[in-house]
Amino acid sequence: MQDSQNTSNAQTSSLAQLKANLIEELKQRVEDKIIEENNAELLEKLIKNAETKAEALSISALGTTYKRTGFHFDKRLEKQSEAIHYLAKDETLSFRDSNSVLTHSLIIGDNYPALLNLLITYRQKVKVIYIDPPYGKDDLGEFAQTNYNNAISRDNLLSMLYPRLVLAKELLKDDGVIFCSIDDRNQAYVKCLFDEVFGERNFVSSLVWQKKKGGSQDSQDFAREHEYILCHKKFLWQINDITQEQNEKDFNKIVNGKKAKILKLEKWGIGSLKEDAPSLYYSIKDTNGNDFYPAAPNGVEGRWRKKPENLDKEHIFWQKDSKGRLTPYEVIYFDEVQNKEKVIKTRTIFTEYGTTTDATKEIQAIFENKVFDTPKPINLIKHLLKISTSANNTNLDNAQLYGGGGGRMSS
Repeated sequence: MQDSQNTSNAQTSSLAQLKANLIEELKQRVEDKIIEENNAELLEKLIKNAETKAEALSISALGTTYKRTGFHFDKRLEKQSEAIHYLAKDETLSFRDSNSVLTHSLIIGDNYPALLNLLITYRQKVKVIYIDPPYGKDDLGEFAQTNYNNAISRDNLLSMLYPRLVLAKELLKDDGVIFCSIDDRNQAYVKCLFDEVFGERNFVSSLVWQKKKGGSQDSQDFAREHEYILCHKKFLWQINDITQEQNEKDFNKIVNGKKAKILKLEKWGIGSLKEDAPSLYYSIKDTNGNDFYPAAPNGVEGRWRKKPENLDKEHIFWQKDSKGRLTPYEVIYFDEVQNKEKVIKTRTIFTEYGTTTDATKEIQAIFENKVFDTPKPINLIKHLLKISTSANNTNLDNAQLYGGGGGRMSS
């Protein structure tokens, strides 16, 4: 009886918190001149009298028209249900590695009640959210059949996303971030919806992911080979620029008792001639004190890779090349490189994190069949997690995450 009372109190408190947040957002929309003050006052009264979270969200959705930018969609409210959804553990699907410290959860079912359940425990505790919603009117599947009596349209997609994004925002920490995969047909509309929920000031970027090599050939115009990943922060999130990791196995030489790799100082390949860079044609002293000039691969006068002022004589190593010619090399010590790690700014175009073909193969390798119609490659998700976690929290296993996939924002 006591447990039932505690659950009831938690649900009441959670509803009150949601109402307060929705009303605060209404006031912000008035300040931003998105909706009229008298309309906001009416919506505030209705929200205060809402009996469930679903009702409060539905009322709030009525005030999401962007008159400034022309963004508008016909709100299609979901069917209301009095049912209370509880999460039940399926022991037949559960397992735990002997080395595991944390327990991870896979929630199978409609994501709306799943989000409501997650809010009880994880409100403002989630660092990263990634969702992969339906891309168009033909991909809404069971959601449209279950929740809508009208025609499937883009309005349904936006109406489905809105209340879920509001709940997802409640899950995020102040320094949290949300990513959303979407195609080029719906990117503009979904981006506006994200601006509505998270605020335009919290938009970070529209990332471009190359999903195919060579593009789709089923189109009558362009061969489409990319999709978008929208990125919005809650308030304080900052991207974690990636440090270039040096692979120790490349330092396979021992010079002066230390691990090192050596690079030829003479420029080879395109632009390796003296005439290509005259200032990089100069002499250095060999081991016998004689002047040594660079030579191109064909034996003519060449050029060095570095300017004389950038050449560290203490890091020059002389040895014979494949033709028996005594040649200078630059020595790069592993321990010195580790102390000068290079920070790489994350690019907005993702071309090396897997394709849809890779994702399908990964799913088939795990489940022996496709399972999802629109899987995303593991390396893509890993990269999003890597740039989302702070330098002091690079252990991704310790990050609180919510992931939606399979075209229905399921987790």
